[in-house]
Amino acid sequence: MSTTDKEQIKETVAAVAELSDLKQWEKLESLFIDKPYVDEEQLTKQLPGITTVRGLIATWKKELSAYFYATRRNVNKMVINLSRSRKNHAECVTDQRTSYFITDRGQRYVWEVVGTYTYKLVKRAGQWKIAQIHFNLKQQYVRPLAV
Repeated sequence: MSTTDKEQIKETVAAVAELSDLKQWEKLESLFIDKPYVDEEQLTKQLPGITTVRGLIATWKKELSAYFYATRRNVNKMVINLSRSRKNHAECVTDQRTSYFITDRGQRYVWEVVGTYTYKLVKRAGQWKIAQIHFNLKQQYVRPLAV
């Protein structure tokens, strides 16, 4: 894998977190293939499966807007592997901590979620696109925010 491929994959995966936090939904759509496989069941309780990218982003937009006044994703270590058996396929595993900020009955809280995301990517027309996402929950907790 070339340095350019690694950098493109890092930028693509990091952009998912950044664009979600900034609520830039249309730009977020451009990072995925048309019908990605999504498994965030441990986080969302939705069954894993293939969805349209528009359906995925619409769900994220609805869920994040309905429950949280802000989110902050911190993508930590990234490990990238290029498939030896399938050209133009790669996997990126990241450790991630996400803070979901909530207001409930006049009080503010943060729901901290720590886990591992595994992204499977394909290179199409010179661009790395996300074909699969799998989330593995490590820990979560809710704590009040100081006034």
